[in-house]
Amino acid sequence: MLAPNANSVRSVITLNWLTKRRRMRIVPHIPEHAEAGERLWNSAGIGQVFFNEKGQPRDIFQHNANGAPRTRMVAPEQSD
Repeated sequence: MLAPNANSVRSVITLNWLTKRRRMRIVPHIPEHAEAGERLWNSAGIGQVFFNEKGQPRDIFQHNANGAPRTRMVAPEQSD
């Protein structure tokens, strides 16, 4: 494995500064019709995400390529 040189480190720092990256939290969403323990939806399709005014996901859907009705992805219960 190659060690990063000064130019590559400088590029990453510049990218972070230019894009103003924020801290993110990854929250897995579960398919609405999932059975106990299932987290993946085994179907080809395309995703659609609607965001709220804060830029957070409000609704997440997968439109299935096989013509089946869209699948809603449900956020887990939050314990905050």
